[in-house]
Amino acid sequence: MKECLICGETEWSCLFSIDDIFNEQYNFGCCLSCSVFSLNPFPDNRQLEQAYDESYYGYGDEKFNPVIEKVINWFRFQNAKRFAQNISSKARVLDIGCGNGSFLNALGTCGDFELHGIEPPGKSADRAAIISSINLHKGYL
Repeated sequence: MKECLICGETEWSCLFSIDDIFNEQYNFGCCLSCSVFSLNPFPDNRQLEQAYDESYYGYGDEKFNPVIEKVINWFRFQNAKRFAQNISSKARVLDIGCGNGSFLNALGTCGDFELHGIEPPGKSADRAAIISSINLHKGYL
């Protein structure tokens, strides 16, 4: 296993493995030192570019058709409500890979939070950029 992205330690517990649509295997687990959950090893640039090509982001203003978007947004709002109950008022929230900003936008309706998102340049980042409550960084961590 590679070093933890947060603390640099190498002791790690694999919870499960999963294959993606390109038959690449990823391990998901927890760092035994700092308790952060992540993929290990983290996907390299080639794997990320393959997974997030232009077709991933959909065409037009939304990724899916409007009915599917409404269903996804309903679940996203439910997750945001649960998340908001576990953080303090005025908390600063960083969403790495915030996509189109929908989760952060939903979270903003659940409390008074300082919302930050990081998303690589592209269609999703462009969609997130129009949400004024998000401090968006187009780029990489």
